[in-house]
This record gives sequence, C-alpha cells and structure tokens, in this order.
Amino acid sequence: MEIVSIIAGCVSIILGFLAIALSVYFFIQSKISEKEVSNTLENIKAQTNTLQKITATQMTRLIKGVTEIRPEQEIITHLISLINVTPQQDMIREKDLQIENLTQEAITAYIASYYYSAVTNCLFQANLLPENEIENSELNNRVKNMIDKSYTDFNALENILNRVHTTRIQGNPLYNYYQETRNIWMQGVKDSKTTMESKQNS
Repeated sequence: MEIVSIIAGCVSIILGFLAIALSVYFFIQSKISEKEVSNTLENIKAQTNTLQKITATQMTRLIKGVTEIRPEQEIITHLISLINVTPQQDMIREKDLQIENLTQEAITAYIASYYYSAVTNCLFQANLLPENEIENSELNNRVKNMIDKSYTDFNALENILNRVHTTRIQGNPLYNYYQETRNIWMQGVKDSKTTMESKQNS
C-alpha cells in the first residue's frame, strides 16, 4: 500500500509539473501568436495605405488626362466635328438644290398652263353660238363650260405668277410663252357670259 501511495504521489507531482509546463508553453505560444497577428495587421495597414496612395495618384492622373485636352487631341476632336458636320451641310445644300429645282419646275408648269388656258379660252369662244343660232344646246353648253373653266384657270394662274419674282420668270425656259400670253392672248380671255354678250351685240 505504501508503494502504491508513493507511486500515486509521484504521478501526481509529475502531472502537476506537466500541467504547469503545458500552461507555460501555451502562454508563450499565445504571446508569439499575438505578436505575429499584430505584425500581420501592421503589414496589412501599411499595404492598405500604400494602395490608397497609388489609387489616389492614378485617379488624379486619369482625371487630369480626361479633363485636359492636348493639342493633338484638339485637332482630332475638330476633325471629328468636321466629319460629322460636313455631311449635314451637304445634305442641307442638296435639299436646298432640290427645293430650287422643284420651284423652277413648278414655275414652268404654271407658265405652260397659263399659256394653254388663255389659248383654249380664246379658241373655244369662236365656237360659242348666240342664243338665236343654237342648234345643239348640249354641244353649246359644253363649249360654255370649257370657256368658263379656262377663264377661271387663267385668272388663278395669273394670280400665282404675279407673286413670282420677275427674275425667276425671265430665267424660265418658257419665258417666251409667258410674254406671248401677256402680249397677245391675255386681252381676249373672257367668261362665257361676256363672250355671249359680245356675239349678240356684234
């Protein structure tokens, strides 16, 4: 029994020393780990500060590069603007040219209609019979209708051409038709009523 007690006492002492040794070991290890963690945090903090400085520098350069246009960049920008504007200007000039061509064609059509309405009116007047000589009233009514329509058309076209600038009319290919209408046919243009009265009085 005494031997067992001695052995148990020795084991207890050994375990006690072992526990103390382990406690000291873990304490030392915790201090070492704490120091390593502290150093790691310091390194991370230093790297973060460095990264912030680098980022700030890069952003400053980027903003400066974007906001400050260099001379060669100004030239490129100007060329691009010319490329964009020139087609628009060409389109505007082309559109103006188309409008001018259409205007000239319209004036040509007006002069031609002006001429032929006057000629038609005067020629149909010769075929209009007085009331006492009518043999075919239907035919005579058709003649009267043509006289009145050509008379109305002539006056409408004259009002239009009177608003056209003289240089446009003089420069038109049908200017000679315009002159002939004004100098010869215009004086004889009448409506059917006036034509009938003239025939009855003659």
